[in-house]
Amino acid sequence: MSTPALATPGAAVPARGGVGVVERLLHDVDKLPGRQPVLLRLAQLVDDPDSTSRDLAELCAADPAFTARLLRLANSAYYGRAGTVTSLVPAIGVVGRTSLRTTALAMALGLSGEHGSLPDGFWARAGLVAASAQVVAVEVGASPGDALCAGLLCDLGQVLLFRAAPAAYGALVAGCTDDELSEAERTWCGLSHAELAGQVLRASGMPGALCTAIEQHHDAAPEGGPLAVALRVGVLVAGDDTEALEQLGPLTGGRLEASDASRLALGAAAGAAALSSALA
Repeated sequence: MSTPALATPGAAVPARGGVGVVERLLHDVDKLPGRQPVLLRLAQLVDDPDSTSRDLAELCAADPAFTARLLRLANSAYYGRAGTVTSLVPAIGVVGRTSLRTTALAMALGLSGEHGSLPDGFWARAGLVAASAQVVAVEVGASPGDALCAGLLCDLGQVLLFRAAPAAYGALVAGCTDDELSEAERTWCGLSHAELAGQVLRASGMPGALCTAIEQHHDAAPEGGPLAVALRVGVLVAGDDTEALEQLGPLTGGRLEASDASRLALGAAAGAAALSSALA
């Protein structure tokens, strides 16, 4: 279905023109680019308390491309182990289960870039949001590993919409400010990119708290608990919008204030660059 392009910021959003795009995406969720049964099983096995690192390693080994990416991540500057990790069990120990799940999902859902293009700067932004959310998680009582995972996957919906309707969705994004985008997406296709990502991840069997946090990462007052708060604040810190950062106090119950933003951003900066480089 073709949709008129938005020529300039502030132009009217074409009403419901992308509903068919989302319907096809959700109907064909099992056929998303790069979707791999082995990797989705791996992402689910991570949360099984009875699984061992060896169980996970055996499943990783069934996908040589994923094995190579995992070893690259384990040896990246982000973990400070350059050149010292050469096999899967130690690699899993270095990156941890939540990062293992994130990397598996990223490849399974086509975010590696091997099965289609990505929006410009996708991994640079994802790395910055993820590293920021991880730093914030410590302050607000959320799991840093889950915050990292949520940050890396929060813009999955944008990738899916971009690939499904590159001209129409690209024009819609160009015609909106960041604050306007979610509502413009709902007008165009019935869901925001955050809501679409949540639905896709739920269909993939991912934990409910993770899906909820991603669905709410543009909400002014997310109600999904500490993880949702950590991700929302991570998005604000990564965006470095002075006015938006005034929300930090109300969002965190006074644990953080706008004056903390520079400290949080500094704490995330090095990790963001290393993470983006390892996953891109």
